[in-house]
Order: sequence, then C-alpha cells, then structure tokens
Amino acid sequence: MANEEMLCQECHEVPGVDKAVRDPGTPTPLQRAMHEFNHWPYRSWCDACARGRATGQHHRGVKGEWATSDVTRVLMDYGFLHEDETTTEEDHGKETQAKVSMTMMVMMETLCESVWSYAIDGKGATSLDWLAAKVVEDIETIGLSKERIITKTDQEPAIIQLQREVARLRTEAGTALENSRVGDSDSNGKIERAMREVKGMIRTLRSALEAKIGEPIKLDAPIVPWIVRHAAYILTRCRVLPDGRTAMQKMKGRTVNVPWVPLGETVLFKLPKVPNMPGDFADRFEMGVWVGCTIRSGEHLVGTDKGVFKVSSVIRRPEDGRWSRELVAGIKGSPKEPVPGSGSSKVVAYSKHRDEQTKKQAEFAPRQIGEEPEVRQTYIYKKDVEKIGATEGCPGCRALMTPGSKFRAKHKPECRRRMEEELSKTEEGKRRVERANEKLTQVIVDKSREFMDKDTDEAEKTEEVDRKSPGKAASSGLTEEERRAGRMAMKKKESENEDISMDITKNDDEDFGPHGHEAPTTPKRRSEERVPWHEQGALKERVPWHERGALKERRSEDIPVPTSPGPGDVKTAKDETMVDGQEKLEEAPPRREDIRVPLGAREPAQKRERGERRPHRSQRSGRRTSGLTRPLTA
Repeated sequence: MANEEMLCQECHEVPGVDKAVRDPGTPTPLQRAMHEFNHWPYRSWCDACARGRATGQHHRGVKGEWATSDVTRVLMDYGFLHEDETTTEEDHGKETQAKVSMTMMVMMETLCESVWSYAIDGKGATSLDWLAAKVVEDIETIGLSKERIITKTDQEPAIIQLQREVARLRTEAGTALENSRVGDSDSNGKIERAMREVKGMIRTLRSALEAKIGEPIKLDAPIVPWIVRHAAYILTRCRVLPDGRTAMQKMKGRTVNVPWVPLGETVLFKLPKVPNMPGDFADRFEMGVWVGCTIRSGEHLVGTDKGVFKVSSVIRRPEDGRWSRELVAGIKGSPKEPVPGSGSSKVVAYSKHRDEQTKKQAEFAPRQIGEEPEVRQTYIYKKDVEKIGATEGCPGCRALMTPGSKFRAKHKPECRRRMEEELSKTEEGKRRVERANEKLTQVIVDKSREFMDKDTDEAEKTEEVDRKSPGKAASSGLTEEERRAGRMAMKKKESENEDISMDITKNDDEDFGPHGHEAPTTPKRRSEERVPWHEQGALKERVPWHERGALKERRSEDIPVPTSPGPGDVKTAKDETMVDGQEKLEEAPPRREDIRVPLGAREPAQKRERGERRPHRSQRSGRRTSGLTRPLTA
C-alpha cells in the first residue's frame, strides 16, 4: 500500500525531485493472472491495455516552480468559421463540407492574458505580410516592444512561417521560438481555450445583431471581420481573471472609461479636425455604423461607404433610428485594409473630402494562341533539395525550404549543375535529367530547322522571280543592257552640267594672269566716263510729255537688229596675247629695292677683373646722360 501511494503521488508535490514520466510499477503474478481474464479495469502495466485504451500523457495544471516563468509567452493558432456545413457518411468515417468558410488567427499573451483575433484571407503566405506586422504592433501595445518573449505555436508549417516572420520583425528584442508536440494540440491548452471563447462571443454578437436589424448575417458580410475583432476586445476588457482584474486593467494600470456602444448600431460621429475639413456652414456630424474602438487611444471605429475610420466622439440616435440594415450591408473596408484602395492596414481619421482610390489588382495574362510554352530544364523538387541539401545563397532552394511558402524562384547555375550531378547518380534521377536534356535539344533542332526552311523559301521565291523575268538582275530587276544605258545617260548628264557651269563662269573679256593661267573669274566693270551730276540733265533729250509716246515708236523703228559677228570680226583678249602664233608671256614686276642697312662691326666688350665694380651707366662710353643726372666727379 505504501508503494502504491508513493507511485500515485504527484512528482511536483515532492520537493527537490525533478519531474519524470510515471512508472507503472510491477504487478505480482497473481495480479497479472487475475487481470488477464477480462482486462478490467485498465492497468498501465498491461501492454494490451496500454495499446488499446491508453489516452496519452495527462495535461495537468502545473504548480509551484514549474508554473512560474520570467519570460512572457505569446501563443498563436489558426482557426476556421464555417457556414452551411454538410456531413456525409463514408467508408472511412464522416466528411464535413462547408459552402462558405473564413480563416481566423487568435493570439494570447501570458503577461496580461489579453486576447487578440484577426479575420484573414488564408493561412501562410496569403496574409503573412500585413498579419505579422499587425501582431508586432499589438505586442508593442501590450508593452513588450523591447522585452524578450517566447512565441509558442503548434508545428503546422503555416503558423511556423508566421512565427518566424514575427521574430524577424522584432529587431529591438529577442524572440524565442517554441512549438507543441506533433499531433498533440492539448499541450497548447491556453490558446485552444481562448479560441473556443472567441468563437462563442462571435456567435453571440452575430445573433444579437440579427435580432436588431431583422435580417440574417452571412459569413461573407462586410461586418463579420469586425465582429471577429470586437469579440477578442470584449474578452480583453471584460473577462475577470483570478486575481480580480481584467487584462485591460493590467495593461493600462487602471480601469478603462471608454463608453460602450452596441456593435452595429447607427451613430452620429463628429468630424475630426483635419486640414481639409468642411467650412463653418457645413454639417459637423456624419452618420456611420459603430464597429469597435481602439485600445491605444480609445477612439471609436465607425464604418461608412468609404471605409472604416477612427473618430473621437459619437452620439447615439433615438431608438427608432439606431439600426439600419442598409448601412450595415453598405460598410466598406476590413481590418486588413480599412480604407479600400489605400494598401495599408492602418486606421486613419475620417475626412469628408477623401477621394476614393481604386487599387489596381494584378491581372493574370493567359498564354496567347500560337505562343510557344517556355522550355524548362530539369525540374528540382522540394524532396530533391531535402535529400541532396540546399545550396548556400541559392534563392530557389531558399524558397523551397521556407515552410508554407507559395513563392518560387530560379536556381543559380552552379546549384542546378550540382543538383543534376547528384541526380545522375541514381537511375530515376538520371532518366529525369536525360529526358529534360532531350526536350531542350529537340527545341533547338526545331528552331534551327525553322530558320533553314525560312531561308530556303526566300531563295526559292527569288529563283522563281528570276525565271519569270530572264536576263534581269536579281536585286534591281533590270537587264545588263538597261543598266549600262542608264549609266551612260547619267555620265552624259553630268558632263552637260559641267559644261554649263563653265560657260556661266567664263568671260571672254577676262585677261590672263602671269605664266599663262587665267585670272579669277570675277567680272570686271567697264570704265565709264564720269559726268558731273549737274551736267547729266543736259545730256538727256528734253521731250514734252505729249510727244514721248511717238518718240518711243520712232526709236524702236530706228534700232538695228544685231547680227552674229563673223569669225574675224571680233577680236578677243586671247588674240592680243598671241605673238606669231605663240602665247605671249607677261613680264614679272621688277624686284623691289632692299632698304635695309647693314650694321657695322661692334667692338667686343672689355673683360673686367675680379672684384672690379661695374662703372655707372653715365660713365659708360658712347652713352649720353640725362640732364637731370649729375656726373660723378673724381
């Protein structure tokens, strides 16, 4: 009996004894024989009972030194909300399906025991960017921005990816990672209980709002994500902990006095003081739907058809105007993006003149008809990287080894060579590499044939044109005779242009320069007799104005018609330069007289003795002194 009491005693109740797995003990032969008749009751020392009815290790509450921890733990887990579930019986059990489902993430910390919940699009990388940043922001709100914490999750790849991203973003403090045992979610009991309480509060808020507006709320309604958020806020602010205080009181250090408004109620909110607020003649209050409040500043959150904004003051309406199904259904925005199109999860102040921005969504461009698919090299699977080992610095290996990541990147050339060499060592891997190389080679051969066929078709078209027009050149389409005649006509035209230009520039009256060369082609003006201006009028015939017409007629009749001169009638300047049939050379001008005067012989300078001073310039020979300078006397 004493032995059984010692075995049943909890290990943590014995001071100074480390916790260990419980020893089932050793039964007596009589006990074993009696138990083997019907294996009742359950005995842990019986192998058959343990294999068939054991429930695993019990999760008892820890006490004493095992219950205290100097480091705050942040617990996280994913959950789902389903609508219109249908259960079907199958050979291997029951299968449950839902028409609409929503993914949510619940977080709880052990310092103040506050609860936070988020409605997201999906697990893992789908909501990783904004969700990890939001978790870090809420951890700072609790007061753990520069404190070392431990994030604890299960071993699901999607939640582990979120856990690592939170640790990466917390650069100012350390973040330790802790995971529960595989397939044993009960070991993370606190977050499981928080998940259950959040779901119960979500159902309560939905039911209350449906009764007020008189219309059922579907899971895809725009107000549901704000219901998920507000459910965790209620638990943080209202749930009394064993020490008699709420998590909000522990966080703030006092009782929170932010006034309550039922979720989904229509309120009048005051426009905040922003730079583009309306004038004094415009309204100061607008209408919206109350969807919660913030923990940091205690501001109210109101939903409108432009988005969800934070305001400082709200006014409740009379009983008959507090609930509106149209306003509830017309809410825009979610905790991921409160203002649609802004691309940010930050809740901003309301502005009456805020312009609605539409965020451009990424468009999928399918492959066009006739477009050839991309030829891929040997495909590297995740199992290949796990078996062979990732290459350091390769983005493709890093993307494959990231848990829950949906992103893919190309492998480096050296990584691909290494992977192909390792794969070629096995028969299956060798076939994969050879098959990929054959596809690549076939594509290269097909492209080469395509180019060769294209060149052959062009050559055949050229030959066909030559056959239809024999004697013509392939490039210009002209025969050799036509090309030759064209060249001759072009040369003839060029020579005619040269003759015309020479005739225009030449002048028969020009003189020849020295040595038989022609003078410049600038035309010379004939010398005319200068007549004084006062005598020019007397030279002109004075005729009355009424007789000028008849005079012009008589003069036109008297003017003789010029005739072309004969060969010997005109004497040119070239004839004057000829003497006895030979060209006469011009005499060069006489040489100018040189007016330079040679210098006379100069006497060499006298050499002075060492130590002898140079005489003053006034005493030098052959130089005159100025009248202002007195000569030196001996």
